[in-house]
Amino acid sequence: MRFLTPAVVISTLSLTCAYAPASRLDDPPTALATLQAKANQAQPRDRCFLYAELVNQMTDLAGQQFNSGDSRQASETLKVVQRYAEKIHVGFPMTAKG
Repeated sequence: MRFLTPAVVISTLSLTCAYAPASRLDDPPTALATLQAKANQAQPRDRCFLYAELVNQMTDLAGQQFNSGDSRQASETLKVVQRYAEKIHVGFPMTAKG
């Protein structure tokens, strides 16, 4: 199971780099901070969706960082992506039941 999360992140990153719309990559960091705060305060049934949106947007950002040559920052962003992906995994069974 520990292999699954990194595999999903890497697959998502590769697809995102190839198909990410430019407008999403231009979102200011405050938009991510706002989404993070909203996700952390959301009801459990909405939280997984918001975490997935965060994973999506942050993966776009990591792709942009890699493409611009900032691999150190991209690695840090992917660590945050992994934490949110784990939150989705932990929270999904609870929200899927009801």
